[in-house]
Amino acid sequence: MLTRMVCVAAGVAASLPGIGLAQSLYQHRITAPVGLSYDANPGLSETDAGGVYRVHVSPSYTLSRNAGGDEFQLKLGAVIEQSSNTALSRNRQDGNARLSWRTASDTTSWGWHAAYEQSAARAALLEETGQLSDDGTRTTRGLGAQLAHELDERHMLSVLADVKWHAYDFGHTPDHRLSSAQVELSRAASPGQDWFVSAGVSQYAPDTVASTGAVHGTAPQSLQRGLLLGYRSQVDGSPWDWEIRAGVARFTGAFSDTMPQGEAKLGYQSPRWHYSASLSRLPVANNLLGSFAPNTQARLRAEYQLTEYTTVAVDALHNRTQASQTEATRQLGMQVSTDLSPLWRMTAQLRGTRAERHIAGLPTQASNRSASLVFTYLHPDF
Repeated sequence: MLTRMVCVAAGVAASLPGIGLAQSLYQHRITAPVGLSYDANPGLSETDAGGVYRVHVSPSYTLSRNAGGDEFQLKLGAVIEQSSNTALSRNRQDGNARLSWRTASDTTSWGWHAAYEQSAARAALLEETGQLSDDGTRTTRGLGAQLAHELDERHMLSVLADVKWHAYDFGHTPDHRLSSAQVELSRAASPGQDWFVSAGVSQYAPDTVASTGAVHGTAPQSLQRGLLLGYRSQVDGSPWDWEIRAGVARFTGAFSDTMPQGEAKLGYQSPRWHYSASLSRLPVANNLLGSFAPNTQARLRAEYQLTEYTTVAVDALHNRTQASQTEATRQLGMQVSTDLSPLWRMTAQLRGTRAERHIAGLPTQASNRSASLVFTYLHPDF
């Protein structure tokens, strides 16, 4: 699968007009992280089934071109992982590819992208919704397009459309299609500051019925519609940027509801410090139960440039999804990265995770601690 994917993507790149005649217009980038990690309880089991060591390498290659108003990028990558205990954590050979193109004129820009990605389903769902799942592989195929048009000096119209097909290699989560479209109209209040209103619609459509969920048979599709009003600020020269938006969402399906929705983001950038924080309550696709459901997330990250070559970072995440059962995870991590040479970087990370699940009012809890050491080779251009 990896070999076929690489060959197909390389053929696409080779067929692009002028790529063989104007190599100097293209930039190439290679990264190859190689590392060792340890998870004390990778499945977040209540009985603490034991720990596992993993050796992993994640090579990636990026080809990009930016000329005039045209931007092109092709990215190929893989995640190869060997586990000390495959009963707790599978060996992995995941591939990914992404092709994107964008063009812009004085008043209009538009583009599209296509992507293919394999990932560890357990880690992906824990990050996205705070939910626990089986150890398996999620394969995602996606297509998307975006358009932005300047109506006049103060008004901008943006349109986004995206569709993703998710497939799982285990039976407790239904394969499904997630389609979404969003229209936004913004009005400049001052340079770098805008009022905006956006309307969006999304559809969750399972392809199969999960063996454990009769709910999928009674609610094969879930439709979500929402309206948001917001304000954003990103002024040139200011270290601060922020955005706040609020509105209402209505979704149908197994857990149909009308709910307030909103999101707030805050960022700060200085020569040594970088902060980012966000808080959101939005309906998300509940992959395990086959419907949209309310999700609350809080994220915080702080980075400090300790020396010219070394950065220290801490991050925290609270993620909670509520439907027929409530699942929540809390994560706290610390990371130290240092440049060993112009082409090599070393990163050490510690992370703690705690998961809670409430089913019929009965709570269960599990925790995990992980540590990793990664050496990354980076060649920015050649």
